[in-house]
Amino acid sequence: TYAKVGEFTPVAETTARYGDNLYWLAGEGVMVSTDDGRSWSIMGEPIDVLIGDPFFGQNENTMVVVTDAAFYKTTNAGEDWKKLADVWRPDSRSNVKPAWDPVSDTLYLGYLVGDVYRYRVAQ
Repeated sequence: TYAKVGEFTPVAETTARYGDNLYWLAGEGVMVSTDDGRSWSIMGEPIDVLIGDPFFGQNENTMVVVTDAAFYKTTNAGEDWKKLADVWRPDSRSNVKPAWDPVSDTLYLGYLVGDVYRYRVAQ
């Protein structure tokens, strides 16, 4: 049987696992479960509705997430979020697929019409 484990609004289609924790993007922020999904809470400071999946860096405390408006990065498990760049739309396209390369700190935006854009975060 199903058991209620939280009261959030998931927006991502999948969870992401890093170490022993599960992460799932929600309208309220980044959901985290430290007990294999038996309970969920919002990780750190809540941020606006998210799209895509969380992108992890050197460890589970370093993560990039994307809202409808911008890329945000945390290095302290969501205690605070730093805006990296706006989500750029060359026209009225709304179906964006974001990505992040943590080694080069490069952001990518892909659109279903076949265009891919790159943005290098200033060091």
